[in-house]
Amino acid sequence: MVNAKKIQGLLDNLNTYVGYLRDIAQTERAAFLADPAKIGGAKYYLQTSIAACIDLGNHIIAAEHYRPKTTATFSRC
Repeated sequence: MVNAKKIQGLLDNLNTYVGYLRDIAQTERAAFLADPAKIGGAKYYLQTSIAACIDLGNHIIAAEHYRPKTTATFSRC
């Protein structure tokens, strides 16, 4: 069963990280590239945003007892 509290917490975190990224995005390009702290912050918040999305997916997969695909299927053109 999906834990709504956990999902909401992950979504709240994601919303916070995206907010930080939006703030950083307001920085002019030259100023951004000249500031290693802003570059590092952008990288960190992008990585943590991606991790939150992966955590959301993994929680749903586990809670619903979905199984990963065991064989790869490729179609030929």
